[in-house]
Amino acid sequence: MDFSYYRNFVVIVETGSLSAAAEKLCLAQSALSNQVRHLEEEYGAKLLLMGRGQRTLDLTDAGRVFFKQAQYLCAVEDTTRTEIKNCAAGLAGLLKLSVSTALAPHFVRHDLQGFIKLYPQVRYQVYEAPVLDQIRQLNEGMADVGVANAPLPEPHQFRILARTQQSFYVVGRKNNPWLNGQAETYTCRDLRDAPLCANFVSQPLITEACEAYDFVPRILLGATTRNTPLALASCGLALAVVNLEGPEEAPEGCFAVRLDEKSLYIEQKIYTLKKKILPSLVQKFVDYVEANNHAEQTGTDGQVTLRKEEGY
Repeated sequence: MDFSYYRNFVVIVETGSLSAAAEKLCLAQSALSNQVRHLEEEYGAKLLLMGRGQRTLDLTDAGRVFFKQAQYLCAVEDTTRTEIKNCAAGLAGLLKLSVSTALAPHFVRHDLQGFIKLYPQVRYQVYEAPVLDQIRQLNEGMADVGVANAPLPEPHQFRILARTQQSFYVVGRKNNPWLNGQAETYTCRDLRDAPLCANFVSQPLITEACEAYDFVPRILLGATTRNTPLALASCGLALAVVNLEGPEEAPEGCFAVRLDEKSLYIEQKIYTLKKKILPSLVQKFVDYVEANNHAEQTGTDGQVTLRKEEGY
């Protein structure tokens, strides 16, 4: 069977009529009709039901099965062609990533830069997006790999390549009236009387940690990322409680001291869709991430890299 028949059948269904498909494919409508008839003869089942005047069509039950499988086969062929092309040219192509805004600097430094050095011919598109947008982008093919700092809905759909726990720090101007920033670490108990600011994802975690010390935190400002809380802290109007890689990320004129709270951390997850057929370039990146995050490593800044998992 000519493989173009499968591709053309997909176009017929997606356009909704033989005439529209013929125009899009630059083929005679009679030629498409013959292709459909050959497919029906090959598989021994009616695939399409034509409407009045043959301007619209409907799929039979067998047609729905065939359409789904034809889409899959076309995707496999596209992936195969891309992989063979990449093999011939050396590892190249476009890697599409969707990353939580707050995690982008950490991801670039700890995961992406090494891969870029290994494969300099690869190009990249990085979308900074919240987790729900990341999942939509993965499902629609806009992204190949996601990097999230929030829980994944329906986690059974995802393959987790790596997890990283990132500690929270309290950040303030060095002359602020609440904390002097001289301690090696603080706990949430030390935040009792201070106005705080944090991103929305972190606020429930901070509240829960403070309630363990029998007080409700005074959160002055919430924001979508840590940038605004850090800006407010640098003005001396509040203390920011944010996840950082280390104290060196504090704004100029500010201190950053780690909060010694076991329950207070942000988990970064690098993940893909389990059902997705991964091109060779994406698979190479997946293998690289897994190889570089396979063992548990604890640093002096409280950051922990956990072993890879298939899901959670």
